[in-house]
Amino acid sequence: MSGDLAVSYWVLPAPADEARLQAIIDALTQAQNAPRFLPHMTLGTLAQRVSDLSSVLKHLPEFSVTPSDVCQTEHFTKALYLRFDVKPGLRAARAAFEALPGFIKGRAFDPHLSLCYGTPPIGASSSPAVEALRDRPIRFNRLAAVQITRPVLSHDQVRAWNVLHRFPLLAG
Repeated sequence: MSGDLAVSYWVLPAPADEARLQAIIDALTQAQNAPRFLPHMTLGTLAQRVSDLSSVLKHLPEFSVTPSDVCQTEHFTKALYLRFDVKPGLRAARAAFEALPGFIKGRAFDPHLSLCYGTPPIGASSSPAVEALRDRPIRFNRLAAVQITRPVLSHDQVRAWNVLHRFPLLAG
C-alpha cells in the first residue's frame, strides 16, 4: 500500500439512515468482493488530526438532504454515488475546514455519498434499492475522523481505513 497517511473527516448519517445505506453498500461490496465501508460524505482531508474543530462544527449542525441524483464515473472513489446539492451551512463548514492547518487540496468540493468503490456491479445504478434512495432525505448528525492512505486507489486501502473518533453535530 503506497501513499501518504492523512485524516479524512466524514459527515455520517444518523443511525436509521446509516442502516438503510449500509444495507445497500454491503450488498454492492459483496457483489464486488470488496471491503465494507461506512456510508459517509467527505468534508475534507487534513495531513494530520486536529484537536479543535469548533470553527467547522459551528457551521455544521445536524442536517437533512435529499439526493439529487445517482451518478457513475470511472474514478475509483466515485464509481457509484449519490450526489447532493450543497447546502449553505455545508459550504460554510467546508470553507472553515479549508482554513485548518494541514488542509489537503483535492478535487473541487462535490458533496456525495459513495455506494461502492471500483467498478460497480452491472445494473447497480438502476436497481430498485439504489433508485429508492432518491425518494427520502438522509439525515446527517455525526462527524468522524478517519485515518486513510491517499490517494485512495484500491480496495486494500479502503480495507485499512481506521475510524479514530466520532463527534456529534449540534442539533439543528
